[in-house]
Amino acid sequence: MKIIFVIAAFVLLIFVKNLAFWSKSQTFIFGDTAIYSLHLATLANNLDRILSPKDTILGWNPNFLAVGLPSLSVVDLGWLYPPNLIIVAIARISGDSLNVFPLYIFSILLHLIFSSFFVYKILNGIWKLNRFSSLIGALIWSFNGFNLEFSGAAPIMIAGSYLPLCVYLTLREGQRPAIGRNFFFFFLALAFSFLIGYPMVTIVIYALCLSLKFFTLEVFEKKSVFRLLYYHLKGFFLVTFPIILPLYLGSYALLGYTTRSFLSLEGFLSNPAPLLNLTEPFIPKNTLFNTLNATNSVLLYFSLVGIIILFQSRFKSNFLSDRKNIALLTIGLIGLILSFGGLTFLPSLIYFLLPVLNVFRRLSVFTIIPSFAFSLLGAQAVSSALENKKLSKVSIFWIGFLAILLIYTQVLSTLYSNSTQAENPFNHIYLYQSLFLSAVITGLTFFALLQPLTERRLAQSLLILVLLTEAGTSTFSKMPLNSKIDPH
Repeated sequence: MKIIFVIAAFVLLIFVKNLAFWSKSQTFIFGDTAIYSLHLATLANNLDRILSPKDTILGWNPNFLAVGLPSLSVVDLGWLYPPNLIIVAIARISGDSLNVFPLYIFSILLHLIFSSFFVYKILNGIWKLNRFSSLIGALIWSFNGFNLEFSGAAPIMIAGSYLPLCVYLTLREGQRPAIGRNFFFFFLALAFSFLIGYPMVTIVIYALCLSLKFFTLEVFEKKSVFRLLYYHLKGFFLVTFPIILPLYLGSYALLGYTTRSFLSLEGFLSNPAPLLNLTEPFIPKNTLFNTLNATNSVLLYFSLVGIIILFQSRFKSNFLSDRKNIALLTIGLIGLILSFGGLTFLPSLIYFLLPVLNVFRRLSVFTIIPSFAFSLLGAQAVSSALENKKLSKVSIFWIGFLAILLIYTQVLSTLYSNSTQAENPFNHIYLYQSLFLSAVITGLTFFALLQPLTERRLAQSLLILVLLTEAGTSTFSKMPLNSKIDPH
């Protein structure tokens, strides 16, 4: 219970700007999230019409305009997702359908907390890490690139929030697949992820879980593989398929009326994660002090605190001796490559080999895999980093490199201080602010890690505080999460 409270407090604090209803500076989660909230508000407003015996059939009609779109043929409206139905019901009972907007934001935060808690459960229950290391992994996951970026496109984030639970149930199942409680809840969780309506994410979750299962088979032989596939097909068609059938049958029947029809290769490769996102933890485009990039779309973000923990651990956590970690690292790298879109040949190969995927276009959703792998692997280095009281060679290199960049930027700031913005070769002031923020996070992280062993409590508290600073900065600087437009 204490762990849930800490995770919940962390998530609510980094989103406090969006929750501050008492403040004139409150901002709102906008982008696609506001669009889906609007559809749920319209559903709440038309609930009596949809549920009436006379008009029920209209829910399946491509010309039904209750939400302005072909209803059940547009799967990502999430009409049949139980938490969304609860939101709609509460808004309807309250008498104001626009109450859907704050309720939907609250739902996003609850899904983040729920998802982060199961990262903790994986680390503490499966990898047998101590509670603090497991908590660090959970907190890093809560604001890693995928979760924070897609809070502005809530169906994607909510669908992805089931990944930790599915992995936890997969690894808890043991070596021999059998129809039991973990098996049943795995396919139920998969069904809930499908119902939110962004199936590409759920397919990625299922593929990751199956891959982990294959990697961790003690005896990789034909009989074991066929047994695993048999049980998974059985579970999918007995549990998941009946639950999602109404939604996806309607979607398939009316596919031609929607924008989710089959895509060309060029369309499939669209919306990748930019390669330069990888520099964001070190030199962030936006900080608390500026909005250099009006959209600040960062689809790949790996916590700087987590990276420093890996540096300082000297990679001595021996995680590569664990088959599960080798699987995570391999799958994470594949997911990273896929998320880059046309930068490599791999997505094109998948497009032609797996034609079912050609109805999807947002390859950046594959960032969920490296984000998840980083959270689990980074957490396993926490104990080693806290025990190592001398700076590692990689840590010394990073500190030196950062110092040189700060000095260089300060020189530029002095040289161009009297110049107009148009005459500047680049925005050196914003660069200085970004590097200064990175330097503060770096300094505080090393200060926490290098505390004497007798001050372990102080070191742990400082590390969580630095994570909160990094996560809060990243959240506050994201424009889709901080719109000045009140949906009401």
